[in-house]
Amino acid sequence: MTATERRSALVQDARRAIARVSRPLENWVPEGGADHDVVVIGGGQSGLSIGFALKRAGINRFAIFDQAPEGWTNWNSTARMNTLRTPKTITGLEQGIPELTFEAFYDGLHGEGSFAKLGKIPTRDWSTYVDWFREVVEVPVTWATRLVDVASSDGFLSLTFSNARSTFGVTTRKLVLATGMGGLGRAVVPETIASLPRSLWSHTHDDINFAALAGKRIGVLGAASSAFDNAATALEQGAASADLFCRHPQLAIQRVDSKLTLITELHVTRHFIDLPEELRWRLIARGRVRGVVPEESITRAEAQAGFRLHLGHGWDRVTTDGNVVHVQTGGGTFTFDHLIAATGYDVDIHARPELARLAPHAALWRDRYVPPSGEEDAGKAAYPYLGPHFEFLERIPGAAPWLGQVHLFGYAAILNHGFHVGDISSMGSCVPRLVDGIAREFFLADTGHHLSSFVDRRETVPIDLPTDEPSSATSIAPKERRHA
Repeated sequence: MTATERRSALVQDARRAIARVSRPLENWVPEGGADHDVVVIGGGQSGLSIGFALKRAGINRFAIFDQAPEGWTNWNSTARMNTLRTPKTITGLEQGIPELTFEAFYDGLHGEGSFAKLGKIPTRDWSTYVDWFREVVEVPVTWATRLVDVASSDGFLSLTFSNARSTFGVTTRKLVLATGMGGLGRAVVPETIASLPRSLWSHTHDDINFAALAGKRIGVLGAASSAFDNAATALEQGAASADLFCRHPQLAIQRVDSKLTLITELHVTRHFIDLPEELRWRLIARGRVRGVVPEESITRAEAQAGFRLHLGHGWDRVTTDGNVVHVQTGGGTFTFDHLIAATGYDVDIHARPELARLAPHAALWRDRYVPPSGEEDAGKAAYPYLGPHFEFLERIPGAAPWLGQVHLFGYAAILNHGFHVGDISSMGSCVPRLVDGIAREFFLADTGHHLSSFVDRRETVPIDLPTDEPSSATSIAPKERRHA
């Protein structure tokens, strides 16, 4: 059997397994005048998992939009580590269906027992798996389409989209933002780098053409995982050298026993929202003071002959001379042909033009929680303060009640729902919580419709009661009860 035939067989096996545990449900949400019941922004693994869960819940009038071209995912572009950082034993995307797990997929392609031999999951194999998952669950995505505006209109959300052909609008009852790490803010680029010609620098968030950097001298600012992964990728694809600069005298190395591992455990993620605000703040704000780097990322970079690590040196001054860049540090001046900013992301809802109508009304953590003295963090204070089902809450109650129709499923939700919302480790607990919350609101909003429909369909069988006493005062012994 060829690889293509094995993959096709796996698709059919997985679909049969899905059918056994979740028969296709007729949409139970009554049509209420909107084009969609749910619109999801983001067609990556989060959006696909949410769409699959909506289908299984019988909420079928949903649509998924993604601004990227079809086939593009961060797993085949900006995710530059050789293997996932998540332990291979973490599940969740498959929603409890064994035939839909990565293990079943990998063993089906490479032979029984192949998964057991893996240390960690290769990134490219995970990318292939996500593509296969999309094929199995048959969740459609509209690609190359950007959300440009969110407004409230007649009880619905009015969304405006733009693509290469036109600008158009749709209405929906619910909106889910599943837009990843930078989806509620922007990539951070120091002004010393941002002021340079764009051809001379990249951010790790960019789709970098590493082949074009072959033979060039690369300067990398930052010391978390993406810094080492991008330096290693550049060298592996032919760069002459890669110098990585960390302003701290020591690296923050993530080992298996790291405290951050606690926050990724399934049971902690599942119940994180129930923890007191103070404990949630400390777990996230303290745990993210510095970016950490896995040991394997360091080993990978150090294996390259052109790699040099500079600890305790930030960039004091950056200047250009034609097509080269001079970086002045405490350890001297270095000359590079290209810079890579591995400087992370800011969470700033006001930086998202498509959310301009929502941002002024959304409650942030600084609006609801005052940390103890010495534990202030202006960056984390700007994170949105969300409800139990990832919904935005109003900063001033009653000022914009429509905010509850918008849900945030991404990195910026971590203070509310745990580290990392949108990552593989969060899928098993966070996706059901989101979809259950949406379904609950739909049911309660349409209670009259559902109850009348239930009564109309239900066959009733009368219960015979003794006639010698008023029925309201009758007590019937268990053996005398008659059941419909």
